[in-house]
Amino acid sequence: MKSTALISEIKPKAVGFSTFDEHFHLLDTSGVAKAIDNSPIAEVVKKSNAELGRLGYSVYEDAEYIGHAFKKAGHFIVYFTPRNKNREPMIPPVGIAN
Repeated sequence: MKSTALISEIKPKAVGFSTFDEHFHLLDTSGVAKAIDNSPIAEVVKKSNAELGRLGYSVYEDAEYIGHAFKKAGHFIVYFTPRNKNREPMIPPVGIAN
């Protein structure tokens, strides 16, 4: 599955997003992402840059939200979806290409 196909599945369920530039500076934010002021998401995205570069996709979870990070045209976009508390933690798909 290509990351663009995955984005089209996640985007309608998103309750917010954050966009970072190639230096991990916050460019834009909306929805619940605005309320996550002290979120370490930029640091997490930075630390997982190798995985994002290799797969084009990475997943982060906390108690309330799942962050789906994509690397596209030098920017990092993280879509936040609500976490279903009645399910097992999400395992990122393998073999996603840009």
